[in-house]
Amino acid sequence: MKKTMFHLAFTVMLLLLPGTAEAQFSFGVKGGLNLTSMKLNNDLLKASNRTGFFAGPTVRLKTGTFVAFDLSALYNERSFRLSENFTETPEGAASGVGETVFDMEPTSVKQRAIDIPLNLRLKFGWVYLAAGPQLTFNLKDKIDLTSGEWYKTTFRPKTSTFSVNFGAGVSIGHVDVGVSYNIACGNTGEITAQSVADEVKQNVKLMDSKQNVWQLSAAIYF
Repeated sequence: MKKTMFHLAFTVMLLLLPGTAEAQFSFGVKGGLNLTSMKLNNDLLKASNRTGFFAGPTVRLKTGTFVAFDLSALYNERSFRLSENFTETPEGAASGVGETVFDMEPTSVKQRAIDIPLNLRLKFGWVYLAAGPQLTFNLKDKIDLTSGEWYKTTFRPKTSTFSVNFGAGVSIGHVDVGVSYNIACGNTGEITAQSVADEVKQNVKLMDSKQNVWQLSAAIYF
């Protein structure tokens, strides 16, 4: 069975766990905002720059003075704005040759999902750098929780989407505040190490994909 990069990262985390009492687990809650851009000005938290929110439980594992991991399960709600849409007229659809009608009014597409990010963190004093893979499981508009079968069609790794997070933040005591950039890489069952590397390289250079998102987050550990 082909391993995804998420599985490989999880394996690396297990291999790095020390067999001593130095490893420390901290459980908490994490939440934040999805943003279209990360401009440090008065427009940062305006409604036009916010595309949604996320929240859920998180766990942080310290394996030493400088190295840690965090793993979360976050409910994420995002809105994608499409600036241009086009449809063919019924006559054009029937004949194959018809007028294309452009609708310049922007429309929004809302996505509800469960995100599972796993990040490696390197800490330097109060400041940390973080990076790692993320699996996203899209939620349907209606989920029948009484059926007992909903999770089988929702939480399937091969049909999830794969992305990569890069971020930084400050960690003071039990509180973390950070910012990250999430790069969409495609369906988990179809991606390869090379395709992920190419996607990350291209998107880090451009940083303008509608599928990517900036995230401003805060976490409290108990």
